[in-house]
Amino acid sequence: MGHGVRLVKVTTSEVTDKEDSLGYEAEFASLDGRAVLSTCKPCSGNNKVMKLGSGFSNNVTFNNVYVEKSGTYRMEINSATSGPRDLFFQVNGGPFSSLKFGGGSFNLPSSTTVPVKLKEGYNTIQFGNPTSLAPDLDRIAIIGEGSALPPTSTAYEAEVAAFSGTAIPSYCQYCSGGSMVGNLGGGSDNAVTFTNVSVTAAGLYQMEIDYLTNGLGSVFISVNDGEQIELDLNGNSTGLPTSIVIPVQLKAESNIIRFGNDNSEAPALDRIAISPTMEPVNLTTAILGNLCTSSAFAS
Repeated sequence: MGHGVRLVKVTTSEVTDKEDSLGYEAEFASLDGRAVLSTCKPCSGNNKVMKLGSGFSNNVTFNNVYVEKSGTYRMEINSATSGPRDLFFQVNGGPFSSLKFGGGSFNLPSSTTVPVKLKEGYNTIQFGNPTSLAPDLDRIAIIGEGSALPPTSTAYEAEVAAFSGTAIPSYCQYCSGGSMVGNLGGGSDNAVTFTNVSVTAAGLYQMEIDYLTNGLGSVFISVNDGEQIELDLNGNSTGLPTSIVIPVQLKAESNIIRFGNDNSEAPALDRIAISPTMEPVNLTTAILGNLCTSSAFAS
């Protein structure tokens, strides 16, 4: 059997450039409230920010996130936690978004990537958690050239909405953001109101409602101080959210959506999420027609 040697020349005809990425260290951001620096040798820069969350003022804010053009970018978030914790972020004063993180050590950061819409020039991105403890933050990185796929929906957390009367946020391990708002209903003042639900154009949108109830419960919904529409909700847990999707008619820019029940106790509320426009139909007819099939949406 022969054992010849063959020389193979390998050349490349095209090289793909690595995607643009710019990192921002948490230790160089603005710290508010109880947020403090802590040494973390495995972390980027050997530091992290800890004691975030459990209040609106305990935050870290990146004030100089720069992009050359407006668009959707990917944001990598490096954080550290032992066990599940939720981190809220807010871009340029917009709605709060929440992410659930898990980990085995506060000294071993892990990363996740989410799409964010940024404007040309400098942007402000704030991290914290208004009601629960947040993971420690190592750094963020902005990736791409503004051409990433945008989010398909916008979520609004109940714990950062306006709640009145007996309505109050409480810890919920499996809820988005780590909290829910309970003690709804049983009086006209016991309600949650989302005061700035923003869409670009008037029309009919899909609204996902994430709620918690053990058995059948009723909630009344009003949009922009319009007629209250009753929605029957069914579930089997006060600790694990379930969902229903209904159509809502919204006007361009800012909308007000209220949840309550003047007479009876209502299910607890985790969050709502607004998705793109549907074909226009009458709001009352759409919701009432949905009541007959509400159990099909519950999970």
